[in-house]
Amino acid sequence: MAKFPTDMQSRISRSKSERTRQDREWSAAIRMLRGDQWLYWDKRAKRYGDVPRAPQQVRVTVNQMMNIERSILARLTLNTPTPVVIPASDTIDDITKATASEMALRYFWLSEKQTRKWQECIRWLCQTGNCGLHTYYEPSYEVTKAAESMPGDGNIDGPKEEKVVGGKKVMGRVRSDVVSPLNMFYEPGVHSPCEARWVAIRSYCTKAELKDTYPDKAAKIEELSADSQDHKYAFQEYTPKGRLEVYEIYWKDGRHAILCGDLYLQTEFSEDVRDTFPVRLVRYHVIEGDLWGQGPMVQIADLQQLYNRTRTQIHANVRLMGNPPWLIPRTADVRKGTVMNKPGGIIRFTPGGGAPSPAAPQQLPAHVVREPALLREEMSDVAGAHGSTLGRREAGVKSGVHARTLTQQDSAQLLATQQEIVAAVEDTMLTVLMLMKRHYNERRVIKMLDSAGAPAWKAISSTDIVDNPEIYIDGNTLFKLDAANRESRVLEMAQLGLMTPEEARDAISFRTFDKRITEEFIQISHFKDMLQAVIMGQKIQVLPTDNLQAFTKVFTEFVQSTAYYELPPETQDYIAQLIVDVNMFGAPEAQWQAASETKTVSPHQPPKQTAPQMMPVAQAAEAAMPPSPAEQPAIPTEGQNLPGLPSAISAMQGGGG
Repeated sequence: MAKFPTDMQSRISRSKSERTRQDREWSAAIRMLRGDQWLYWDKRAKRYGDVPRAPQQVRVTVNQMMNIERSILARLTLNTPTPVVIPASDTIDDITKATASEMALRYFWLSEKQTRKWQECIRWLCQTGNCGLHTYYEPSYEVTKAAESMPGDGNIDGPKEEKVVGGKKVMGRVRSDVVSPLNMFYEPGVHSPCEARWVAIRSYCTKAELKDTYPDKAAKIEELSADSQDHKYAFQEYTPKGRLEVYEIYWKDGRHAILCGDLYLQTEFSEDVRDTFPVRLVRYHVIEGDLWGQGPMVQIADLQQLYNRTRTQIHANVRLMGNPPWLIPRTADVRKGTVMNKPGGIIRFTPGGGAPSPAAPQQLPAHVVREPALLREEMSDVAGAHGSTLGRREAGVKSGVHARTLTQQDSAQLLATQQEIVAAVEDTMLTVLMLMKRHYNERRVIKMLDSAGAPAWKAISSTDIVDNPEIYIDGNTLFKLDAANRESRVLEMAQLGLMTPEEARDAISFRTFDKRITEEFIQISHFKDMLQAVIMGQKIQVLPTDNLQAFTKVFTEFVQSTAYYELPPETQDYIAQLIVDVNMFGAPEAQWQAASETKTVSPHQPPKQTAPQMMPVAQAAEAAMPPSPAEQPAIPTEGQNLPGLPSAISAMQGGGG
């Protein structure tokens, strides 16, 4: 087994050093989104500062970045995903496991509030181009309830110090958290996450928190100092004061450690880490040969600064043109302090000395006036968010076709990002299932809502999770805007008669765990339990309201297995009779009777025949005559059962039907 390196802190420091440029760009983009857009880099302080304002200068700041970010976030807003778990085979057992796995994933997404977390992840993608996902299993633990009352103030009747302790076990669960790219560090020198042998996640803790978590290392923790931590490449605005940097490190060979300074607080070898690496880097735009992705806000930050400067320059010229300086001859004898631009004001001067006159400042060239529009257009082109996408009329766009074309082009620019998000969701779901398969040994009840809003419960454990899962997520249903457009097209096709209402319903609610799918899954699970009861020698009862198709599928598949032929003959006959009863439900009596007597097609079993009996000729002649109208059998009306119709609730061999 590999050892834990003693110079791990220095390796992390080298990783920080390699990412200095990216950290500067990310920090600038985040600050500019907040509205701090007049920035300069202070090399000495290693942080951004505000550009000093000139006397009487009026700055114009128009945050175009925020509008563009909102547009991109709207197009990347996620629905609750509908994961499709591919069964290992077409057997009922594997199909049931796949369906249970899908329900477990949907429950995980809702219970862990993954939609909210993924929106946070997408915001990081827009702002920095990168985000991390940390998926892991949180073990079970004991919760201690303590009720404490403060001591009295000397009054004997006052409350006394009291502590009540009660233990409660909390079951372990699989979790997935968002990690800021500022707190992720990969092995130095790598060019992609796949090349990295380890990744470290940074957090900040106080000494008291560390001592409480690692009491056996309390003395060594006390010797650590926040001032001795490596803050050389950390930005002060994102670094909490008075706390220690703690790193959770994962190696791809299965090693897992908690590091603070040069002190290992915890070291272990984990099968989870080796089989399902818990950290996933999501990138907005991937550039080959570069570890970190590129985000739209970083790309348009410089354009935003140029836009503000140009607007400020134009505004200064407008102010100057509206309030130009005055030319006053020295011989005009105008007193100092005279207000020259006051409406209706009186200016006293000596006529022979020359009259005061306003200066005519030089106007800005036309290309300077057009510069803001050009810069805004360039920002839209780079970020893929034009005016039509932002919901405003774009200059030069004169038709709806042109506007739709620009919108489609903006959406096309996001295809690669959407594919990256879909792949990350699939990888996360795969990790979640594998962790559930390993750790969910105790049965737990999951709750979810179907498309009709009705609650559905299911008890699952590791045995209900599919082995070696394969997961697929339809990207057209993952993003809300794409799903809404898809539903609109489906409804239009249904209105035109190009799709049946059933096809339209299935297309809109594709793999959304609607009520029909949930009920079918519950029925299959029910019949599997009934099959186990039959194998144990018990009698069962099938109701007409049951899903008879699901019953036939479960029992017929079992008959095709070797386990069926290992049962006693009487149990085999009972199972065969059950299948016949269900398949012949509603058939005429004669057909049902024939099927009951001939349970196998091969070898052929002819029905039993009774010996003919002689009857008198008179009786034979009478029997040959057609019956009178009064003796004709009545045709059953609606709601009436046919004579001799087999009941699905009939008693079988002295037991249930």
